[in-house]
Amino acid sequence: MKNTQKKTVVTEFFTSATKNAIEGYSRLIRQARMSGAAYRAREESVERQKIREIYAEELMMPYQSQFVDAETGVNLQIPAAILGATEAGTLTKVARRKLKLATNQMKIAELFFDFTFSDVDEKKNKLVSLIKIMEPEHTLQFCQFLVMFPQEMRNDFIAKHGATNGMKKHNAWVSFVEGAIEDAKKQLLV
Repeated sequence: MKNTQKKTVVTEFFTSATKNAIEGYSRLIRQARMSGAAYRAREESVERQKIREIYAEELMMPYQSQFVDAETGVNLQIPAAILGATEAGTLTKVARRKLKLATNQMKIAELFFDFTFSDVDEKKNKLVSLIKIMEPEHTLQFCQFLVMFPQEMRNDFIAKHGATNGMKKHNAWVSFVEGAIEDAKKQLLV
């Protein structure tokens, strides 16, 4: 790397550290491993948890204010209770984001439970549709588990369809998965 490029990279690194109020050599090195904003967000989340634990009160967890610290140029972190009293709009945005995340997590949890407690044929059909849309490298990576650990589905097939028909259906399922793995290998070789 030429000297001007090195200087540009180093200058950008220190500019980012200054913008994100990162001081101290060890913190600078940690920040170098990730983006300045991501590092600051991680640091702030640790600080938030410490403050929340001190007061044992969710309303004391700090969130980002719209106001900026004059010295560092970084947005101030203010406890939710104070933020709600002074900047209701900002806290409302945070609350909406949290509700959206919680709603999405609830939907995901419901889908997980639905899949877990699905009939073996429903589970197989869902897996077939997912395997068909997977990228070849993901098919190789994930379908290996289905071949290596077939016990639970085998037991479910036998419980639902009886010993003979259950094993036939299970073997057909394993053949499909092995075929998908072989197809993925061929696609990756092309």
